[in-house]
Amino acid sequence: MSLRRSAAARSILAAGLLVLMHAPAFGAAEEILARLREMNANLADLRASFIHGREVPLFDERILSSGELFYLAPDRLLLQYADPDSNRVVIGEGHVWLYYPSLRQAHRYDIDPESTLPGLFLAIRGTLAGLDRNFVVTGTADADSSGAPTDVLVLRPKEGTALADEVREIRVVVRREDALPVRTDFYEVSGDHSWFTFSRHVRNPRIEPTVFRFEPPEGTEVFEVEGKTW
Repeated sequence: MSLRRSAAARSILAAGLLVLMHAPAFGAAEEILARLREMNANLADLRASFIHGREVPLFDERILSSGELFYLAPDRLLLQYADPDSNRVVIGEGHVWLYYPSLRQAHRYDIDPESTLPGLFLAIRGTLAGLDRNFVVTGTADADSSGAPTDVLVLRPKEGTALADEVREIRVVVRREDALPVRTDFYEVSGDHSWFTFSRHVRNPRIEPTVFRFEPPEGTEVFEVEGKTW
């Protein structure tokens, strides 16, 4: 079956913007990206806890969920949501899987290797080729609530690009001291707002590749995204 890109699926885009490493940019963003490349050059894998929030002003709705993030260089990412949802997002091997066990559904999106979207999902160490064709990237220095310095990268889709009708702005906040992500905000044209906050980072925990394998359990209805690949 086919399925158009859902709001939940679009919000997953924000999670993948963890650390932008090789994105073409201007001004302060160039300095930020150079620092991230240097500090994360030896990052083979990563584990972190996350909180995922979503605000839908039209319905005065605010949704919060949490879970664990797993990353394996160069192109695998798993978001394992905690109970009671137990939803799972698996990215790698040319596909994005969104698995909803309570609904007994799995949504599969093919990743176009020529697009910038794999890089947006898997940007911890790079793979952002062509980002400058689709986004204007800027950067600035900031600080968190404790006063610790952070760097902020802002991505705005260029007019006429694939995401311009859906995404107004994406903001990625990384800690200056270790170049790891602490927050990603995803602002939609509709007015909806999704965000991820990250904590309890563990560098290079030696995650097994089998963690990122996904086969829909028996009895699961599989939906294919309609139209272009991501």
